Amino acid sequence: PWALAYASMTRNLESVTSATSLTLSSSTIKAFSLSLKKDNETAFVLWSNCSLLSNDAVEGTRTPNLPWNNQWEATEDITVYSTSTVTVTDIMGNETEYTPKNNVVTIPVSGSPIIVTGDIYGAK
Repeated sequence: PWALAYASMTRNLESVTSATSLTLSSSTIKAFSLSLKKDNETAFVLWSNCSLLSNDAVEGTRTPNLPWNNQWEATEDITVYSTSTVTVTDIMGNETEYTPKNNVVTIPVSGSPIIVTGDIYGAK
């Protein structure tokens, strides 16, 4: 499983030319905007600290589990603005596509990092 996660991260982030920390409306979501060489694309890397690690967890918010299983019960939503389909890639390389409704996509974010790609022109 760790090899799959490493391969996914490498494949998705190999063409990064710059990274910028983003300030969002949530104080617990951590976000970085990445400039990618391929197609002059922008990607976001996101994760949430709304559910702490098991050694810091509030009772019932995180169950220790195998690393390839989602260990975070709590999520919070981020709003991404796009005119076309947005692809979310999880740590294991699984992709989920979101179709915007009125140029808005709502994505649940947990403690597991995700990479969001597409024609994104903003996030909140």
